[in-house]
Amino acid sequence: MLRKLAVILIALTMIVIGSALIVSGQDVETTTYNIQITTNEDDISVKESITLETTSTETLVFWIQDDASDVEILIDEDSVTFEKSSIDNTYSCNVSGLDISTDTEIQVNYNLDKSTDEFEKTLQYNTSVISITFDDDEIYSSSDLESGNSFTVALQSTTQVQTEYEEKTIYEVPIWYYAILIVLIILVALSFIFPSKKQKSSKSTSKKQAKGSESGELLATKKALLMEVLKDIEKQHRAKKISDDTYNKLKEKYKQDAVEAMRQLEDVKSKVK
Repeated sequence: MLRKLAVILIALTMIVIGSALIVSGQDVETTTYNIQITTNEDDISVKESITLETTSTETLVFWIQDDASDVEILIDEDSVTFEKSSIDNTYSCNVSGLDISTDTEIQVNYNLDKSTDEFEKTLQYNTSVISITFDDDEIYSSSDLESGNSFTVALQSTTQVQTEYEEKTIYEVPIWYYAILIVLIILVALSFIFPSKKQKSSKSTSKKQAKGSESGELLATKKALLMEVLKDIEKQHRAKKISDDTYNKLKEKYKQDAVEAMRQLEDVKSKVK
């Protein structure tokens, strides 16, 4: 029993040592990564440009996240053959016949599914500098990372964040809302600056009539503007410029405001009569 256990431990030790030799025992000292991620019409393309500080090596190993397709490894712009590990996401290529040096240009290209929202990386070599850009915006940078270091970065550019914020601002507080407030303020101001003729002709009834007239004018204007807002929202929704959820929320809000304005307008008209 002890002999079998010893054999197993020796085998495991040799596997670990062998793996370490593949990853770090190839005279590869440090690596510089420049990773460019770009959104295309059908997928997301990844281009990893790598610089090795090495004197000589026989095997290069790269880690690529799950579901990558169209993997291509280029050395000095020439495609090289590689093997994907059946255990993990590593890709290895034999470069014993190539002159690998600090001037060697290494590039790893592959595509990810369009729905991918996170980029994953596990470093196979000590890395002095790494930079990741997504649609020309830098989303990650770091330095002095050891081999085996893993990280995940959300695929969201600063442009996307700004666009989402602007869209949210525009549709949560529509410009028509401000237009309604401005018009109402102007109408109220004009009612004080230019009193109606009815106010001058009859003190006993003019106040009530003028008040009703002013309230009626304001409510009629408010009603008209709200109806325009509802029409505009409908057009925006048909043009796919706002989501169904945003459309339903805005429609419900301004529909209630319009109904309330109409109710108040009917009350004012009945009191004036």
